Amino acid sequence: MATAISFNPTTRAEEVLAVLRDITVPLENVAELIISLPRDFKGVDTGDEPNEGVEDFLWFLWEGLLDIAEEDVETHPRLREFLKLFTVLNEPTYLLWGSELTLAQLPLLGAVSRERIDGTNAPKLPLGI
Repeated sequence: MATAISFNPTTRAEEVLAVLRDITVPLENVAELIISLPRDFKGVDTGDEPNEGVEDFLWFLWEGLLDIAEEDVETHPRLREFLKLFTVLNEPTYLLWGSELTLAQLPLLGAVSRERIDGTNAPKLPLGI
């Protein structure tokens, strides 16, 4: 069931990541994007689950954030500050994977990270190494 709100989780995550990658954009501008997320998510229902659009956005966002971190170690301080911006988003809560969570809890970041560590996205090494 779709609502009147136009929200594409992939596109929205790509927009945030583009601003994050652009070191000429001050973190204050990134903060404005982050602070606007709960407003953007309000009423989002893009699938069978109540907060599926929020879940998809976060999954794409964390995947992109980890990609940036792997590509360039110089981005780590900026990424750390980016993650700190989320800690102010204590409301509203979203039902994600059966738990009521806020964006301040960095939902799904652990799951995305574990998936990478488990080798789902890791390059395959030759046997014997």
